[in-house]
Amino acid sequence: MFQAGGLFGDMFLYAVKNFAMICLGIYRFRDSSGSTLAVPSAKRFVVTAPPYEFHLKQTDLVFVLAQSDVESNKDKATKM
Repeated sequence: MFQAGGLFGDMFLYAVKNFAMICLGIYRFRDSSGSTLAVPSAKRFVVTAPPYEFHLKQTDLVFVLAQSDVESNKDKATKM
């Protein structure tokens, strides 16, 4: 849904309105541009509370806070 170049703020609002999730940050590959390495690094870093205008990349992962359904979890535990 949110492609590379999309804005963090748009994704944040969509997640809150449609899924009751709060996006806390982005887990992004370290920028290897300008490096002499032929293979990009697999290391990542976290960007917490990005600004609205923060552009997303295709490889970004998102940290979210979502409410747990406590009653549903109790039902599952009693059936085990």
